[in-house]
Amino acid sequence: MMHRQLSELVRMDSPEAVLAEGRVILKLISQDLNPDPVTSAFHSTVSLYNENRDGYYACNTEYHDLRHITDTFLAMARLIHGGILDGNTFTNRGIVLGLIATLLHDTGYIRKEGDREGTGAKYTTQHVRRSMDFLERHASAYGLPVEDVKNGRDMILCTDLSADIARIEFSSRERELLGKMLGAADLLAQMADRTYLSKLLFLYHEFREGKVGHSLGYVW
Repeated sequence: MMHRQLSELVRMDSPEAVLAEGRVILKLISQDLNPDPVTSAFHSTVSLYNENRDGYYACNTEYHDLRHITDTFLAMARLIHGGILDGNTFTNRGIVLGLIATLLHDTGYIRKEGDREGTGAKYTTQHVRRSMDFLERHASAYGLPVEDVKNGRDMILCTDLSADIARIEFSSRERELLGKMLGAADLLAQMADRTYLSKLLFLYHEFREGKVGHSLGYVW
């Protein structure tokens, strides 16, 4: 009998394989949940990261890249499913919003057309706010109604390690839990990557370009 490695259960280097697994999880969560808005947002995000389109350049950061986004997406889907199995309740609308916010949580590293200097890593210290602004600016293109913009922004803010989450005025307990799940998924996805340690060099280069720690007197 041939035994498969755990790492072979989902081809994490294939966005389509990750999406397929995500859709399976959504079906496990609810047979009534329409996965199409998440699927559409996923495909749009893949195009955003891989192509020069819609006024943006393709992603050119090597740590916070498309693979990080798809890893975090799957981690978020699994956390939501686990939360439901643990007795928490989420609306279909909240789940869709949480997953789309996950897909957009690092768009602050994407450079706008005309911004040719360096890489998106130069925005490291401000990428969370830029990501929140990206969601607000492109909410309709990602299928989000205007009334969900603030909730999406609040969820993305939870990925900022310096943010005081207790001070965020969430619109509901559900939105708060989804935001905290996104913050956890962002970290879990990085540390669960089998190549995490080797990728830390890429993170170092991003921090160096973004001048992370300069206000504390660190010089890279």
